[in-house]
Amino acid sequence: PEDAPLMPATQYGVSKVAAEMLGRQYTWSYGIPVVTARFFQQVAPGGPETLAVQDFSMQVAMIEAGLQAPVIKHGNLETLRDMTDVRDSAVAIVDLLLLGTP
Repeated sequence: PEDAPLMPATQYGVSKVAAEMLGRQYTWSYGIPVVTARFFQQVAPGGPETLAVQDFSMQVAMIEAGLQAPVIKHGNLETLRDMTDVRDSAVAIVDLLLLGTP
């Protein structure tokens, strides 16, 4: 278990903490085993172009094909993000289902 305090900074973060707390409450109140996984942003081939990694990849492919000037358009590059390939996450979910301990 993580020992960092849960201090979400956005409504989305609050929703994730609330879901995790609800799972814990079901374990405490009803004995229903719950395992929570905290994944980073999920990326995969064919993902939506609205995500930065897909947008950057599309621009590189277009530049290589000569369909775009050799300049990658971007927004704020100060943002740090961790990403997980959804195919790796799928394996982890199966492992958690079979081996995880609530």
